[in-house]
Amino acid sequence: KVAWKAPSSREFEECYRNDFAKSMRRTVDGSDSASHAYTLAERDETSTFTYPAELVRACNDGSQTGTPYLPSPFGTKNTVQKPGVDGWRFSGANGYVGAIALTTNGANRVGMITKNCAVIQPMCEDITSGLVKIEWDMRMPKAWYGNYARSSIILTSNAGYDKEYEFVNYRLLSLGFGSSSGAAAKTTPVTTYSIMNSSGAGSVVGSYNSDWASYFSALKWYRLQLFIDLDAKQYWFNVYNVGNAAPATPDSFDTDTAAALVSSDKVELYASGVARDGLAVGACGFLSWNGSDVDVDYALLVDNIRCWKGDGNDGWDLVFKNDFSTTTRKFRRRSLSLRKETYVDRPEYGEDGW
Repeated sequence: KVAWKAPSSREFEECYRNDFAKSMRRTVDGSDSASHAYTLAERDETSTFTYPAELVRACNDGSQTGTPYLPSPFGTKNTVQKPGVDGWRFSGANGYVGAIALTTNGANRVGMITKNCAVIQPMCEDITSGLVKIEWDMRMPKAWYGNYARSSIILTSNAGYDKEYEFVNYRLLSLGFGSSSGAAAKTTPVTTYSIMNSSGAGSVVGSYNSDWASYFSALKWYRLQLFIDLDAKQYWFNVYNVGNAAPATPDSFDTDTAAALVSSDKVELYASGVARDGLAVGACGFLSWNGSDVDVDYALLVDNIRCWKGDGNDGWDLVFKNDFSTTTRKFRRRSLSLRKETYVDRPEYGEDGW
């Protein structure tokens, strides 16, 4: 414990305490004024990471070699994949051979996931109760080629993120687009698109809604807006038409300015995902199962990932944003669990600032 006494005060005030269960810090106004301000360090903090410009691929050709990825692609099967830039982790599990890179879509910088791939990054501290809202922009591929052809977001907890190459099997929910049959022959590309969702591992592959297939087209951008009620263990979603390119500075579709193409009813979270990973949201990534790597038209393009938490009544608190130029994370300092491999949230500090 450390105490401090202002020049005009008769009493000492505690300004630091650490019992190795939690720590408390106060920022002291060192002026000689009669009043002094104290700020608890257990406040919300924000960290921002800027992607270096040299990591943007110079060519949109999906088969291009020698350009940087986030993280390094093509890991060895069933080996630990160290986190790369901005905390991105690549799954080295059997069948996943693609990677995530930075590229451009018109004048806008976006993320590109190639081939069969699963990548994930931490968003914030685990959210375990209340409501979560997540939005992201996703572009349809030109055609589906791989078995169980689909492209979706992966949501899991920080514990799921730490599962190394197995994180793809420790997910609370996946939501995105899939082919009409759920399995496309590589020699016969499929160009039918609709919503596919899945969770957990093993035989749970997903469900395809053929009624919505007429709303979606190849090489078009769509925004998915997902709500998760962690108390009721339910989720629901809306999908909006974005157009030919993802917006560089997205607004929200909460207003009546745009009508949803499709909207779901409330759906129960998959029991297998909840059982394996627990009921928490703290990390997100993308799953793409589309084997062709001919050019960028067959890759999954993503942009404008955002996550809010709230109770649905008092507004929403933005806790994560990644537009592939910068990533911003908001967290509670006391409850943040930094990962020793990367210290992705606060690179200048170790655990508790040690």
